[in-house]
Amino acid sequence: MATPQCPDTASPSARASGRCPTEPARAGRAALLLGLAFVGWYLLTASGHFYNVDEEALYLVTEGIVERHSVALPRDAWGTA
Repeated sequence: MATPQCPDTASPSARASGRCPTEPARAGRAALLLGLAFVGWYLLTASGHFYNVDEEALYLVTEGIVERHSVALPRDAWGTA
């Protein structure tokens, strides 16, 4: 059985083992790393609280879509029942 030929860009350990990474695998790994970098940056810069009523309303609508499948706000959304 013939060993696959690795491209010149493959690492020496990959060439020695005969397991050459494919281009889609490299692209997928690069996309994953880029996505993790963006998520990390977002988590480092996010404040974790709302600054005004618009942000709270947007959150409540998003929560309603996910949990109740409706854009209607709950009755106690603004602290009044």
